[in-house]
Order: sequence, then structure tokens, then C-alpha cells
Amino acid sequence: MPKYDFDKVYHFDPIYAVQDEDVIGFLVENDIRLNITPSSNALLGRVPDLAHHPIAQLFRKGVGCYESSGVLYWSQFFIG
Repeated sequence: MPKYDFDKVYHFDPIYAVQDEDVIGFLVENDIRLNITPSSNALLGRVPDLAHHPIAQLFRKGVGCYESSGVLYWSQFFIG
């Protein structure tokens, strides 16, 4: 597998990735951290609420995650 020239992915949508062990393995093996916005995912309906967000599952599987909240501020202007 080639080495990739990045170490983080911004605005990552974890909803489907958490269900794919190949994606999880790739992220862990390549030490790729994810910038995730749970509040935005909930606001946009990607998860029913924050309690159902998969960020904790990814973290427990060894994926480096950090939470971003900047999108929520801007989403209020564009969505409602």
C-alpha cells in the first residue's frame, strides 16, 4: 500500500465509515486523524441526535478523531 501524503481529513462524514472495517484499518494503519463535526451531522440529519453519533466508536477502534464545532455556527445561517 502506498504511503499517503496527508495525516488528517477535514469534515469527514463517519456515518458509513464506522461500519467498514477496511476503512477503519486504513485510517489506523496510516495514522490519519479525522476532523468530525457531530453537531453538524445531527443538525443535517445524518444522525438522529448526538447520542447516536459514531465518533466514540471510531475512537474506541483506534481512529484518531478530533471534534470541530465551526460548521454549526455557519450552518445556522444557511439551513435555518
